[in-house]
Amino acid sequence: MEGFTLEATFDGNSFLLVKPVSSMYSCHIEWEYKKKGDCIDLSTLDDTYYIYPKGKKFSVTKIALATEELFQYQARLALDPS
Repeated sequence: MEGFTLEATFDGNSFLLVKPVSSMYSCHIEWEYKKKGDCIDLSTLDDTYYIYPKGKKFSVTKIALATEELFQYQARLALDPS
């Protein structure tokens, strides 16, 4: 519940993308993107990463909704931490 962390290797180079909850009020999703399946796309200023979850029971819609709820929850905590 801390956001997204993407660790990967591309062309022999490892990289780490960390998107904390506070940095994302939403996430972009696609259904059947380029006929490859449902995906979540995470972007930086320079790149976009398309993540295709494995498994039939995985819902990108739930991920998008959870991202919005976590952002709102954290914003409320920042206003009233008690």
